[in-house]
Amino acid sequence: MAREQLIEVTVDASDALADIERGLIDVVVVYKIDRLSRALMDFAKLVEVFDANSVTFVSVTQSFNTTTSMGRLTLNILLSFAQFEREVIGERIRDKVAASRADTTLVKAVARAFRWRRLIETGRYSTIDDLAAGEKINSSYVSRLLRLTLLAPDIVEAILDGQQPSEMMLPELMKGVPTTWEVQRWRSGRSAGQ
Repeated sequence: MAREQLIEVTVDASDALADIERGLIDVVVVYKIDRLSRALMDFAKLVEVFDANSVTFVSVTQSFNTTTSMGRLTLNILLSFAQFEREVIGERIRDKVAASRADTTLVKAVARAFRWRRLIETGRYSTIDDLAAGEKINSSYVSRLLRLTLLAPDIVEAILDGQQPSEMMLPELMKGVPTTWEVQRWRSGRSAGQ
């Protein structure tokens, strides 16, 4: 017994499922499949509920027939891509969150070291002692911090992105930095270009 009126509503999924089981809904229409669910397992459960209650599923922009094996295959492929997209978005979000957890002390120290190196290279200060006096900082500290400019570019990038190994901390780096990038990478557990 199909109702011939179109009711456009946004409902809570649990309310809609209860209405389906009571026989109040005989067609579920969505704009795109992934608007209903992006998780393959969740959608499979919904399809079981639809089938058990003789509910037709229609996607306005994606044409397929779920009563045939080819239609179900098409549906599963589309849902697999939707789930893949959801997982990729999740990975990107996790990467951004990890980057936001960057060691700000270390990031500031690296930025300061490169700024100081530029001040010396451009001739604003001729020696580390001149720089230290101009910045009103101990020259020993300036010397130790300038070592950070010897880090391999990929290690600097990892620090700025918050992706450096957890044991790579400013106090350890201030004790000394190997002069070769290969040794730096080996000590930090990275390979070239990683």
